[in-house]
Amino acid sequence: MFVILIFLFTTISYGYSEQKDYSRYKKFYVNHANESIYRYMIDLAESHDNLDFWLLARNTSIILVPPELDNEMQQELENIGAVYKDTLLAVEENQICEERCEPYRSKRQSTGFFNNFHRYDAIVQYLQFLAAKYPDHAKFDSVAKTAGGRHLAVLRIAPYRRVGKKLVYIQGGSHAREWISISTVLYFVTELLENFNYYQNYLKGIEIGVVPVLNPDGYEYTHTRDRLWRKNLNFPPGGYCRGVDLNRNFGFKWGYIGASRNPCSEVYSGRLPFSEAETEWVRRYLVNNQYRTKLVIDVHSFGKYLFYPWGYQLGSAPTKATLHQIGQQVAKAIYKYRGTKYSVGTASQLLYKAAGGLDDYAYGALGVPLSYTFELPGSSFRNNPRDIIPIGKETTAGFIEFIKIVNGLS
Repeated sequence: MFVILIFLFTTISYGYSEQKDYSRYKKFYVNHANESIYRYMIDLAESHDNLDFWLLARNTSIILVPPELDNEMQQELENIGAVYKDTLLAVEENQICEERCEPYRSKRQSTGFFNNFHRYDAIVQYLQFLAAKYPDHAKFDSVAKTAGGRHLAVLRIAPYRRVGKKLVYIQGGSHAREWISISTVLYFVTELLENFNYYQNYLKGIEIGVVPVLNPDGYEYTHTRDRLWRKNLNFPPGGYCRGVDLNRNFGFKWGYIGASRNPCSEVYSGRLPFSEAETEWVRRYLVNNQYRTKLVIDVHSFGKYLFYPWGYQLGSAPTKATLHQIGQQVAKAIYKYRGTKYSVGTASQLLYKAAGGLDDYAYGALGVPLSYTFELPGSSFRNNPRDIIPIGKETTAGFIEFIKIVNGLS
């Protein structure tokens, strides 16, 4: 039966229609040799909605630039004396194969699902399959309803006898183009359920709520029309550009910094906090479980970062020392798997200030003691399928370390 299901997932996962053409777009790698260049790049990101900043860290930027702005971008960088390298996106990423590629070789039969990336319907079916296969340990729910008419798929692990249980909430795929975040969350729940007896001591007294794809509309859009789409697909009333950045729509310091009120911006924060069905469901779920929620994890790509609050300001969170120490402990567990080194800290310090994310909301508005954001390994939003299992395995090691820590919390 499992082989039949895997075949079904595989056949659903393809059939792409015409995609947006990025062949003439360039990636600019900019070295921030000093603070003034870093500040200039922040200003550039905030003032140019048609520049797509893939990374804006203290020491470097990666920017996707459309062909009509190529010369202007070069001139801007030369004017400020910035050292940069630019390359055609199509040339740099021509070795990345996301469809029907040579898979990662594994002896585990059940990893067949992780040989490729899958469409949303196939992911939902896979979660339903896991719930049916492990009914004592998992429960599937279909919740909310997006602008595109899709429901969010939720898998609850150890959902029974809930009284007194601590809750861990994990989500992926809030940014549509970050496919590896989705496969990583799926790998984690698969590992946990397939080896539940091994992990059961860590899971005593814990329930885990998982939403692998918070943005199903946007995710489907990346498969059919625009591989690098970031936002959801909701149209604001009277709007002429579609989509809200779900990672700017949570209602703590909403719109304060690092977000835009321009609907055409990649970081458009929406009309109001929680204006989107996706974030509103997360809000209700966490509020309804506020006093038992001990850990929230939001999975993104890319950069090898593990962030904790605050994202909206440079000031320290009240429990920063604890958050940092636990983050370092988790990063060490990941490093032990294959030597991947994560930078641990706040997004405001390691990257830039931005408000409206889940981590700040859970910690600042709801008092969740442990709230983190992963930025998975890579230098692009596209990954080869052979990356799925190695990244899934090492990140699962980090998630398990988190669960061990939660188990020890009062």
